[in-house]
Amino acid sequence: MIKSNKLEKFSECVCMDLFENLRAFEFDLIFFNPPYVAGNVDDTSDMIDKAWNGGINGSETIIRFIKSVDKYISSGGFVYLVLKIEIIIN
Repeated sequence: MIKSNKLEKFSECVCMDLFENLRAFEFDLIFFNPPYVAGNVDDTSDMIDKAWNGGINGSETIIRFIKSVDKYISSGGFVYLVLKIEIIIN
């Protein structure tokens, strides 16, 4: 999508476990489509399985993201979080 819209000079696509490898860095835009299927993350080392596995109740990754995103979004920045309507976060 970045290439097809000729945005290589203005954007960077990053793949990691949330903000694990970032130090002091702020983003103007964060788009996150989190895993939400309930499962045990520790049961697998397969990256495909980890991609859909949202933790024991399906919302663990979402909660981790919400608790930490404010450290990485710039003032006036935007966060887009894609969720399924059935997800219940306590």
